[in-house]
Amino acid sequence: SLVGLDISPNNSFFIGKGETKIVRIYITPQESLQQKSDSRNTFEFKISNSQNEIQKGTFSMNIIGLAHVFEIDADSITPQSEIIKIKIKNSIMKPIDSSTLHFVSTFFDESHDLTFSENELQEIIIPLDEDLIKSTSAGTYLMTTIINYKEVSVSSESLLHFLEKEDIISMQKTNGFFIVRKEFTKTNNGNVIKQVEILSKKNFYSSFFTTFSIQPTVISTIDSQSFYVWKKELNPNESYTVIVNSNRFIPIIVFISGDAVFCCVGLSSLCIFFFDISFTCKNQAEK
Repeated sequence: SLVGLDISPNNSFFIGKGETKIVRIYITPQESLQQKSDSRNTFEFKISNSQNEIQKGTFSMNIIGLAHVFEIDADSITPQSEIIKIKIKNSIMKPIDSSTLHFVSTFFDESHDLTFSENELQEIIIPLDEDLIKSTSAGTYLMTTIINYKEVSVSSESLLHFLEKEDIISMQKTNGFFIVRKEFTKTNNGNVIKQVEILSKKNFYSSFFTTFSIQPTVISTIDSQSFYVWKKELNPNESYTVIVNSNRFIPIIVFISGDAVFCCVGLSSLCIFFFDISFTCKNQAEK
């Protein structure tokens, strides 16, 4: 017998003169030795015959914890990924039946019942949530695999890479004539936090009749032109909208002076129109 090991069968056997016999012996580590998982152990054994002659030898035993029986690797994903492929390999020379692997990460939570032959490699496909992908930043994430085999449950961790992609979508809408409404929108369609800028330009006169839904970050004037800039950092799937309203219609001022009426109509370009109206009164009544 060997310390920390159970050997079977443990009875004697007979080999005739000149005979060759294959004897299969099963060696199982006891609980104290099983605690030394993921280790390589070398043992010395002795075989004695009926004359007490002893033959010595050595053998090695690798004790592998269940968490390291499987080699698990996940493909990288991007914001356009609809699925993820996960490769699982049985790393030992022993079939594994009726095992359940539960995969948990930021992107999915799914279980699979799997059976493996010796050193078999399998691939599973897990669908991804499109909305979740859009709102998640690029980076390296942890994937936990919970392995259930017979009455044992352990967990294994591996890395999942969400690759960077920059994608800013710009949109502009314009409505109205006298009161012009311009809507500027920037959307971060990538998976990296990105700073965006929105620019609006007005001439000197129209700037007096312009209002904003959000105050500009920067205001500057160059050669009678006013420049308005908005800056903001956008998270993945986040949008930023600025509305600029320009009132081109100035109230009409009517001046009456003598026999002339002057109407002043102003637009953002300060166009002025003058109207001179003269009239004569005639008494057509009979004397």
